[in-house]
Amino acid sequence: MNTVALSPRRASRWPWLMGTLMLLFVGALALAWTGLTSVHPAPFSVVIDGERVFDNVDLSGLHPGHLLTLAAVLALAMLALMVVVPVAVVVVLGCVLMGVLAVVGLPLLVVALVLAVLLSPLWLAVWLLFKLLA
Repeated sequence: MNTVALSPRRASRWPWLMGTLMLLFVGALALAWTGLTSVHPAPFSVVIDGERVFDNVDLSGLHPGHLLTLAAVLALAMLALMVVVPVAVVVVLGCVLMGVLAVVGLPLLVVALVLAVLLSPLWLAVWLLFKLLA
């Protein structure tokens, strides 16, 4: 009977990543659910352009299914903010860095080029003296 040598299969990281994201979502969902069920805010109204859209909305009087949906939406919003805010900060810092390089670095580069052109006869004299003595 022939034995077939199987190469060890490299474990994929995607299941671990998805499991971690699912765990984060469940944690955020539990946090939002706990916050919605333990805190009883005062009823509130939503007014858009002077017209009442929702009047005296009371979160403590919602059906548990509606509370679960609201908690899921809040959990998704929290997880989205955990991704969006750092990316926005990195983009803004990159733009600021590009602006600083354009404002400071470009004039310094121009000054360096002008000095190199102005000092080129001196560089040529030093090079010729070095070749003469060598």
